[in-house]
Amino acid sequence: MNKVYKKYLYLPLEIVLREHDGKAILAHKMAMYDWNVLIAPKLELYKKLKQLPKGSFILKSAHSAEVKQINYIKSLGHKIYTLDEEGLVFYKEINNPLRYSNESLFNVDKVFFWGEYQRKHFTDYFKSNIKKTFVTGSPRYEFWSKYAKPTYLNKVKNIKEKYGDFILI
Repeated sequence: MNKVYKKYLYLPLEIVLREHDGKAILAHKMAMYDWNVLIAPKLELYKKLKQLPKGSFILKSAHSAEVKQINYIKSLGHKIYTLDEEGLVFYKEINNPLRYSNESLFNVDKVFFWGEYQRKHFTDYFKSNIKKTFVTGSPRYEFWSKYAKPTYLNKVKNIKEKYGDFILI
């Protein structure tokens, strides 16, 4: 029997090798809740925006430079969520124009965070957006903490057989 999916989740990949594993974990979990999930390189996915059923996008950031993209996706009727891939860990100033701005956040429905530490730094600066914020963890972190070792076991074994003991710098 074919399932009819009514909910669509789009996971654009900007840096495919870095983001794919974590987003695959998220896609699997969402599929268990009857979501139709599409993971694709960002530029390829954005070429098809007008053809996609209305759904939810989880973007890896809401950079000031992405305001036009965010506004366009929103104008097509999609929900927009963001989960910062870096987790804001290395940014002393949350208002760094590469991460967020009031303009970029205007059409973002929810902002997800790896933990309360990141959420607090965000809400200290963007007080008017506090109701949009949620601590969710990170699919990327979940992958590396739970699944990476068995997933890459054979690759690690092959590298050790080829190079022996080594230090990676």
